[in-house]
Amino acid sequence: MGLSAAMALNCAPCQQYYVRAAKAAGISSGEISEVLAKVMAVSAGQKRLQFEAACSKYVDGGCDDC
Repeated sequence: MGLSAAMALNCAPCQQYYVRAAKAAGISSGEISEVLAKVMAVSAGQKRLQFEAACSKYVDGGCDDC
């Protein structure tokens, strides 16, 4: 949980801490990669929603990819 939050917030010291803690707990590199993939997917969805909100506010007719 901490690693995903650190990745989402782009906190390098936190990421370093949680990666080390995960490795010490026996978490594999593959499992860490899965966390990164999920954070990236959530971030992409968030950016898409922000873009759609901006389009609907500033572009006539809403958003069809502006």
